[in-house]
Amino acid sequence: MNVKSLQLFLVICLSIGSLGTADENEEVTVESTEAPPSAIKESKSEVKSEGKVPSVLNLDVGVIVGYERGLVGMCKGEKRRLTIPSDLGYGARGSPPKIPPDAALVFEVELLDIIRTGAKEEL
Repeated sequence: MNVKSLQLFLVICLSIGSLGTADENEEVTVESTEAPPSAIKESKSEVKSEGKVPSVLNLDVGVIVGYERGLVGMCKGEKRRLTIPSDLGYGARGSPPKIPPDAALVFEVELLDIIRTGAKEEL
């Protein structure tokens, strides 16, 4: 019997933000650091990284589904640690040579800006 270990999608807020939240189908500017695997167990430690480069992405493109899901609902200035199970990451194929098959991914992300593409309806 082949039993696969249970992997959970986990979002940990490291610091809160303000000024609206990111919705699906919006563009956002983020700084992101891939955290070491030990970060899964060390949920209170922040990952230190040199040379983070901000990137702009659309939340409905679907490159890493778990990454996008972890950004939805973030506020500008908020920081989160995303632990993404393989089925919401690269899955059984992985992304050789850096990411092996069935690997969980861990990222620390800061939402720098939400790029509103159109006027939202007010309720």
